[in-house]
Amino acid sequence: MTDFVIRSIEDVQRLWLKVREVPSRTEGRKHHHEEEYCLGVYLSALGRNGFLNYPFTLKRGESSNHFVLKAKSGEVVGLQVTSASEPWLQGEMSSAIRKYLRAEFTTRTFGWVGDEAEKQ
Repeated sequence: MTDFVIRSIEDVQRLWLKVREVPSRTEGRKHHHEEEYCLGVYLSALGRNGFLNYPFTLKRGESSNHFVLKAKSGEVVGLQVTSASEPWLQGEMSSAIRKYLRAEFTTRTFGWVGDEAEKQ
């Protein structure tokens, strides 16, 4: 991801179009795919509801922040994407997909099934 200057909701939508397609677990998905997807969802929600002040610069962060937003006023906001699941569960899901081509977790109380989050 390169630096972006976000001037309007249209720029946020263009960013979303670039990051919304995430490879499946078995097709080369990397952490940066998930991070950029989460960023796109977050900025889209803020933008659609009028909570973004334009223009701002968005860039990949260094060290602990995955992304840094810098406002025209000079204010800087760091964003960190954190996974809310256990590593062992992620490993089991990936193993199941490789073994059965698709993990079938039928309970919805724990979130999306397979790659539904990315597809939604």
